Amino acid sequence: MCGADLLGLDLRYILTLELAQAYDPMEVTAKDLKRNLRGELEALIKSLEKLPAGEARRLEEEVYSSFRFDVCPECAEELRTDAKRLLRVSRARLDPLPFDPGEKHPAT
Repeated sequence: MCGADLLGLDLRYILTLELAQAYDPMEVTAKDLKRNLRGELEALIKSLEKLPAGEARRLEEEVYSSFRFDVCPECAEELRTDAKRLLRVSRARLDPLPFDPGEKHPAT
């Protein structure tokens, strides 16, 4: 991130970042249980297959994207500090994170 020559370092860190579209908590109703989910998914897949490649990629990235960065120890420490600050700000809001970022996300 800072441009350091990571090949010359004895220690480096890997930063992974995932962005996933958030959905409201699911509440399963009797109506949901009667839906033909298989049919709905098959229809959705067919419609996605008809899209131009660029549009399909854009929709995919809108729902989920992941990134991987190699970082030096100094940048890793800055990222840790920033993440802790972000966590404090998030917890101070009325709508805190529904999981502890130190734990594996429940949706994965």
